[in-house]
Amino acid sequence: MKTRVLIDSTLSPADVLQALTGRNRDWRESDIPEDLRRFGVLGFHVRTKGNTFYMRMVQPQLDNIEWIYCNGLVRATSQGCRIEAFLRRAGVGPVLLPLIWLLAAWQALRTHSVSGLVVAAVFSGLVLGLRGIVYLANDTRAEVEHRAFITILRRAAIGDASPLTSRGVAV
Repeated sequence: MKTRVLIDSTLSPADVLQALTGRNRDWRESDIPEDLRRFGVLGFHVRTKGNTFYMRMVQPQLDNIEWIYCNGLVRATSQGCRIEAFLRRAGVGPVLLPLIWLLAAWQALRTHSVSGLVVAAVFSGLVLGLRGIVYLANDTRAEVEHRAFITILRRAAIGDASPLTSRGVAV
């Protein structure tokens, strides 16, 4: 899943990037919206290099299957700047199932055993089912994180680096 976000701002690229990096400070638990806290989000990490940026949620334990990140570029325009960001889902999930099949096929060929392939098929079915459950749970988390990233980008476009729950505005 990849989402492209374009936001125009009257600020300079440096001011927008400064508002984004203002998110790196330690947050109090009350500064994190409840829907993000539910997924273990402790804050945001923003890294900039020149006019490019990279953002991700800070969590005590990242989901080893998939995670969401945002990267983009802030370009100067005649009226200020334009933020072009891409929200993406990344992870190792799509690699796991083919790897299991390759290992099972290797084991079956090595031992000349059909039962090895049957065990691999059953195990792969279980992994695929579990992956489906994890994927559905991650869809909910991805939706909440996408909304948070877009809110952060919109606030950066006006120079606001305040917590997402400040001024009564939640994600």
